[in-house]
Amino acid sequence: MRNGIEFLSFVDICATCSYFLRVDKMIQLRHLSDELHCKLKARAAVEGLFLSDYLLRQVRRIAERPTVNELAARLGRRALVAARESPARVVRAERDAR
Repeated sequence: MRNGIEFLSFVDICATCSYFLRVDKMIQLRHLSDELHCKLKARAAVEGLFLSDYLLRQVRRIAERPTVNELAARLGRRALVAARESPARVVRAERDAR
């Protein structure tokens, strides 16, 4: 009987893990001032969104952008380029042409 109980416990654990893999994740923000909450809620309303949908959109935008460290690593892997002209001269010439 012991093997039957162990098997049922294993099945129960697997079912629980499977449930949590399918459920959407949640993030809770604490310590928001009333002013900040109102500002975010107003921005969501202007876009015709619920606050949670607006915040989800903003979080997705943040997640899509590389962090400063990721960007620095990408730039560090790029080959150096030797400019034919001084960048300062090119900018100055462009400004003077206006």
